[in-house]
Amino acid sequence: MKLTNISIIINEIDLLEILTYFFITKGILIEEIKINRAIAFKHISYKIFKNINLIINILKVKDNKITVEINKICFKKLCIPKSFLEIVMKFFPLKLTRVYERGKFIFIVDLNEYIKNQNIDFKISKVKLCDGYIHIVAENIFVKSTTNKVKQKNKGGVFLKLTQTTLKLSGDDIMSFIKDFIKTDSFSISGIDISQAIYIKNILIGSFEVGDVSINIKDLKENLLYVQVKIINSVFPGVNIEHIPIKFFVKDLLRSFNNLNLDLDVNSVKFIDNCIEVRVNNFSIDVKQLSSGNTGGFLK
Repeated sequence: MKLTNISIIINEIDLLEILTYFFITKGILIEEIKINRAIAFKHISYKIFKNINLIINILKVKDNKITVEINKICFKKLCIPKSFLEIVMKFFPLKLTRVYERGKFIFIVDLNEYIKNQNIDFKISKVKLCDGYIHIVAENIFVKSTTNKVKQKNKGGVFLKLTQTTLKLSGDDIMSFIKDFIKTDSFSISGIDISQAIYIKNILIGSFEVGDVSINIKDLKENLLYVQVKIINSVFPGVNIEHIPIKFFVKDLLRSFNNLNLDLDVNSVKFIDNCIEVRVNNFSIDVKQLSSGNTGGFLK
């Protein structure tokens, strides 16, 4: 499956839960996180090191590599000079690439290393620190179909909990979804366009030509999505089927695809800029659950 664009808001509580889940197997504990123009990690504990406070700033992101500067690190309220930071960081089980600049302690977090064994791929195009949250934009997200299962312990790994997520789905994205979900040669379509509705072109079921179908979104209430389907350009002259109402519960639909262990609340769905914009609240998923060899390939 492919997604063109995802805009993510990660607040302080979200980030704390994500990092707690990720670091639990490494023995690193963080009690509190504050985000403003920098990110402050408060009361960090690791082995004999207790009550460490760390302040970092994100300088740039390129090719999924995030360049980060350590502004300050304190151990039991005693600030450690930057000249000793490299020695201190060697005690922590983190894979960091040091960038040498005079008077600064800069390192690179390579996200490619953390997702290379996951069934997901993406490119981070923007990371911005705001008051109380981080705004992240990712592009060209691919959820891979594979029969390889990632061997991980019950805890640790990549876990996402996001307060607010905005997805933009293009016609190509929906085409990718349909190809992954419907794995049969008896069904085919030639393409999908999006304007004020979803237009699925040249539907074939076996040797039967259905024609074109338009799907319009009518309403969304408490994760219950109401759509209206219309068959146009039917192979039978003068036969057009209009106003077929369909409703489905979004959570049940997603859970039916490969029994995904996820939770979310769809806030809104609308057409914008030749895409469908989907706003999601309280999205959470364990990324290692994306590994599967089953059929029915949505998020597989």
